[in-house]
Formats: sequence, C-alpha cells, structure tokens
Amino acid sequence: MTRPVVLHVIPSLVTGGAEHMLASLVTAKRAAPYPQAVVSLMAGGVYADAIRNAGVPVHELGVGTLNWPIAVFQLAALIRKLSPAAIQSWLYYGDLITTLALVLSGHRRETKLYWGVRCSDISQRFNAQSRLMVALCVRLSRFPDAVIANSYAGRSDHRRIGYRPPAFAVIPNGIDIGAFRPNAADRARIRGELGIADNTPFFIHVARVNPMKDHATFLQVAATMPEIRFAAIGRGTEALQSPPNVLRLGLRHDMPAIYA
Repeated sequence: MTRPVVLHVIPSLVTGGAEHMLASLVTAKRAAPYPQAVVSLMAGGVYADAIRNAGVPVHELGVGTLNWPIAVFQLAALIRKLSPAAIQSWLYYGDLITTLALVLSGHRRETKLYWGVRCSDISQRFNAQSRLMVALCVRLSRFPDAVIANSYAGRSDHRRIGYRPPAFAVIPNGIDIGAFRPNAADRARIRGELGIADNTPFFIHVARVNPMKDHATFLQVAATMPEIRFAAIGRGTEALQSPPNVLRLGLRHDMPAIYA
C-alpha cells in the first residue's frame, strides 16, 4: 500500500459543508498529485464513492456516535499501518479522536497534525456531548502543529474560548467559479420548475436544519415579505413550518443551477 502524504480524518461523509470541501480538496486536479487517503469515522455518506472514484482511498471505520472510544483504537491501528507524513483532521470529533489515536499509535514524532476549525461562535448551539468535545479540544489545542480555520471570525471565536495552538492559520473556503457562475439556461429552467416568475426576487437559505443555521430568523424575515419568494434548501428543510412564500426543497444536489 502506498504511504499517504496526507491522511484526512472526518466524522462522516454525509452531505454537509465540511464534507463537501474535503471531497473537493482531495479530488481536485493537480499538476503533481501526491498520495492521500481519507478516514470517515462513520460508514456511508454521499461523498465516499465520489472520493473513491477519483482514486483516493476511503477507510470507513463504521463507528456510531456512542462508540467513539472504539474509533480511537481503530484509527491508531490505521495510522501505524499507513504511517502518513501529515494528518489533517476535520471538525471537533475528528480533531479530538485523531489526537488521541495519533498518541496511541506511537507515530506522533514523525507525523504532523493539523486540526480543522470550520465554524465561528458555537455558544448555545450544541448538545452536552458536543460541548464536552469542544471543551476537551480547548484543553488539547496546544498539541497539534497548527489549527486551520476557514474564517477569521472562526479563529477569533476559538481564541476567545481558549484555543492556543502553536500556529493558527486561516484558509478561506474556495469557490469553484467554473461551476458557480451566471447561467441563463439554468436560471430559466429552475425558475420554471419552481413556478417563480422571471422578475420575482428569489432568496435561498442553504443549510441542514440545525439551531446554528438559524432557520427561525430566516422564516420570520420571509413572513414579513410576502411579495418575495424564498426557498429553504438542505437536509430536513422539507419538514419546516413555513409561510406560503417559502419553498421547502429538502436536500438538493444541483446547487450550481439553483444559485444561477
């Protein structure tokens, strides 16, 4: 087995912003590609096959949310087997479990560790288990070689709650301007599909249903503007209670066309 230069570790490969960005990163065309691999702590997810089809190995540990300790031992064994030069972990669960697994593997000295922070203010947005994960990450934040945030606001908020890594970089999300660009044909087709007139203002809110995505405020605003059409798009949005001018489209996989 080829030794990966970078091993990415993420809790799952279901539809989501971090998961999409990871898939985009590892499947991007490069002039000089390098060996890399992906570990998903949970099994399944829409991005697993897409990553594999691009020639990047995906290791699915298949653990559930109550079996994270098992993931530490499984990941430690995989690190010993693959001996990556660097590990990029994604999200709090990924950061914490990867840190523990790397120590247990005995490869800390020869493997660089980079955490990924992909949110900003997390106060009052997580359940008790997630808040515990964040608290543990705060305590361990000096351990990775660096933490990478995808926004300056995220870096500031994590410094505020106690993150003190040796280095704290910001790499903003990239946007594929080849895919996300004006497209008159897609615009006409999607508006026709959704029954929205050409001259009617149309606003979309794209996010899974979760308190941190604040659908409540979005729906309150929409209710005050009945002359404008709105759409809630993302996992769980089809079940939202909404005013008549809000479309609840659920999970979609044609977002470039909808943005157009």
